[in-house]
Amino acid sequence: MKKRLAYVFAVLLCLSSSAALAHGLNVFVRTEGGVEKGNAYFTGGVPAKNVKVQVVDAAGQVLGEMETDAEGNFTYSGKRPAGPVTFVASTPDGHRAESKLDGAERAGPAQANPVAAELVHDETVGAPAVASSEKQLGEIQVALDRLEQRLWLRDVIGGIGYIFGLAGLWALWKSRQGRGGQ
Repeated sequence: MKKRLAYVFAVLLCLSSSAALAHGLNVFVRTEGGVEKGNAYFTGGVPAKNVKVQVVDAAGQVLGEMETDAEGNFTYSGKRPAGPVTFVASTPDGHRAESKLDGAERAGPAQANPVAAELVHDETVGAPAVASSEKQLGEIQVALDRLEQRLWLRDVIGGIGYIFGLAGLWALWKSRQGRGGQ
């Protein structure tokens, strides 16, 4: 009986989504000033240091390869095909994450966004102001992405509640089985 109970709890712990997310790798890429800048990090915001990042086009051809720095940041300014590209971050122990940029995102603000194109050509707003706005927007996007990927206390409590709920259902089933299924 005790052995079965230990097996059930072991299976429930393995199925718990909280444990699976504890080491999840994430990658976020944005175009800033005609260059793709990215960040790789583990769930919880821990930077993914010295992680290999490949840039792959739609046909699966590797366009470039780089490594993240101590803060998990990387920059790509190599080949720029018209179509989408995928940034693939992978760790030696098997974690992998992808981030895809389509052609419009990679075109830059002057081509992808007509309003930004007007700002670039307006004499009252110089190129440094637009570049500064791009940088600030990129930082906000990174912060929002990290918040989405963060493991919250409510997630942990929900996972524990899920485990107790399944254990309760199992106990109910076992108690009814002991009474002859009545």
